[in-house]
Amino acid sequence: MSELYFNKFKELEEQISLCARCGMCQSVCPLYNQTSRESDVARGKIAIIDSAIKGNLSPNKSVLTLINNCLLCGACAVNCPNKVSTLEIFLKARTYISSYTGLSLIKKGMLRGILSNYAFFDLLLEWTAKLEHLFIKSQNPILYNRPFPKLSKTPFHKALPLLKNTRRGPKIALFIGCLIDKFFPEIAYSTIKSLTHHDVSIFLPKNQGCCGIPALSLGDITAFNRLVNHNLKLFAEEDFDFLITSCATCTFTIKKIWPIISKDSNSIKLSSKTLDINEFFTLNFNIDNLSYKRDKIKVTYHDPCHLKKSLKIFKEPRKIIEASDGYKLVEMQEPDSCCGQGGSFGLTQYVLSQKIGSKKVQNIKEAGCSTLATSCPACMIQIKNLLNNNNLSHIDIKHPIEIYANSIQK
Repeated sequence: MSELYFNKFKELEEQISLCARCGMCQSVCPLYNQTSRESDVARGKIAIIDSAIKGNLSPNKSVLTLINNCLLCGACAVNCPNKVSTLEIFLKARTYISSYTGLSLIKKGMLRGILSNYAFFDLLLEWTAKLEHLFIKSQNPILYNRPFPKLSKTPFHKALPLLKNTRRGPKIALFIGCLIDKFFPEIAYSTIKSLTHHDVSIFLPKNQGCCGIPALSLGDITAFNRLVNHNLKLFAEEDFDFLITSCATCTFTIKKIWPIISKDSNSIKLSSKTLDINEFFTLNFNIDNLSYKRDKIKVTYHDPCHLKKSLKIFKEPRKIIEASDGYKLVEMQEPDSCCGQGGSFGLTQYVLSQKIGSKKVQNIKEAGCSTLATSCPACMIQIKNLLNNNNLSHIDIKHPIEIYANSIQK
């Protein structure tokens, strides 16, 4: 290993040394629960990285495959008695090893040529939305008959609403996120409706890019930094009180990952202003005073891993649902168990992701609700797939802010 990459690995040594190899992570790791492989649990991955640092193991593509085989759910970090920053270690290790081994041409093309090129990315998916009925089947045998989620015919960025800023309330900047923009624009519309209902002034910059977590999780630090820098420039154009997102993963990435990976003073400043939409509402408004007149639809809530485990946000979305006229919250068993998506994990390890999510399906079914709410678009895609595969397609899936917006009287 060259001195450059060796020094990068050495940066992780102090954090790795905190791991006592106690095995507490085994009891909470959804992947280890399925495979029982030591390399699939945090303790095993840390041992592999430690061996690479000490020169006992070459950081090759086989090692990278072992490190990549992770949902990045954060359960190990939350339950670690020594507070080892496992997510930071694994994400940095992925970028270090990928820099050493080199990214494949396919990954470079996808991440640097498409994802981090926001204009081309938007254009490509706009045309895909128009033509997908011609070449994408509802169930593709190559993808284990996984239903392909349909792109919105009109992404949110193509139909930006005219915002009348009053300044009677706080001023926020709104980060949309790729999945909401291209698959779930109704979440963005509901977010804006709910914010304007409370006289919030909204700064909504055009040409927003991805938060960067797909690139980082696949080891591409170059594409990640491009996206971070692009978005930082956009949001530097105006002053605002808070940066709000309605995507759990975007919130987690901007608030926790941008500062530790990019180490840019602007990203650190922006992260301190970043709030999840549920958290923003419960902190700034009295949302307990809506009148309840309509018959109540029963809703159960799934806690996204990035929101509850990494950001400790779980009471807030429930308050949003409980404050919504016409809805009643019914808790399922183990609402914070991982659904199995884990970003790209759900694509590359589809069968395992379905096995991990099987418990979630059973818990949703037993809750007996007609609606499932969650604050993560990726979880929405995964759970919809799980429900469809188990003859539960009648269960509707909504973001809490959609439920809240629907309860606002026109």
